[in-house]
Amino acid sequence: MFAIYTARGLFVESQKVKKKMKTTIGVVAALVATFSISALADQLPGLSNEANYPNKADYMAAYCEAVTQSYLADSAALQQTDNSNLSEDMKRNLAKGPEIVTTNLHRMQNYLASRWLPNNNDPLALVGASAQGKEDWAHAQNDSNVCSKTCIPQLTQGQLSADKLMQCVTKCRDESISINRTKRCSDLSFLPY
Repeated sequence: MFAIYTARGLFVESQKVKKKMKTTIGVVAALVATFSISALADQLPGLSNEANYPNKADYMAAYCEAVTQSYLADSAALQQTDNSNLSEDMKRNLAKGPEIVTTNLHRMQNYLASRWLPNNNDPLALVGASAQGKEDWAHAQNDSNVCSKTCIPQLTQGQLSADKLMQCVTKCRDESISINRTKRCSDLSFLPY
């Protein structure tokens, strides 16, 4: 009887060990699968958690999109004013500027659309960057007007030559934080394509 009890006890114990081993193997397999999927997700766009959050290029594109739209609106309003006193070169440059800027605007819009729409992400995270772009553009325009109002009277009073006027305006604008921020939007090298 002792032998039967011992054999039965060994059988029961072996079944418990097998069950523990299956559980352990199952846990190990689940962990390996989780780490493998996690590593794969980090390598494939759209699967990693990072794909769900804006990156530096996203913020910059949203900011610059707002700056560029503001520029185009102001440029369109400027083209509606009387430009008869401008030289032909100035008129051509005034007409050509929006074409180049519109191309840049489309690049930023395409980038933002490809980055946010396929992943069903909410672009609300970029609203702050866009609002800051609009605000910086308004400040930049104000700073630019202040620079003009500071330097142009010196030209009309004979204190500055045309070259000195440009130096005065350039120096004044270079000191403006808003102008320097918005100037970065003319270089789209921050976009990955």
